[in-house]
Amino acid sequence: MTSPPVTSVTDEMISEFERDVQRVWPDGDSSIITLSALIAERAELKRDAERYRWLRDQDWHDSPLCVISNPKHSVKPGSDCPSRERLDHKIDQWAQPLQE
Repeated sequence: MTSPPVTSVTDEMISEFERDVQRVWPDGDSSIITLSALIAERAELKRDAERYRWLRDQDWHDSPLCVISNPKHSVKPGSDCPSRERLDHKIDQWAQPLQE
C-alpha cells in the first residue's frame, strides 16, 4: 500500500528532519538549522491560518463557535466568549471533526 502524497509539514516530520540534521551535521550547519526553523515556523503559521479560515466561515446561527463584535453589549452574563489560547482550543475542538 502506498502512502498518500505529503501536502503539509507535521511536527513529527520537523522533528525527524531535525534529528537527521544532527546526525549529518553534528556541529550544526547554520543554514540547515535556519531551514529547520523556517519549516517549523511555516507549520505554525499554516495551522494559525487554517484556524482563522475555519472561524471566519462560521455563522452565529448554526455554528458551534463564532466571533461577536461589541461583546460588552451583545453578550449576557454567563455566556462564554473564549479568546487567545482558549479560542484556539475551541476552534481546534470544533474544527477538527469537520476537517477529517
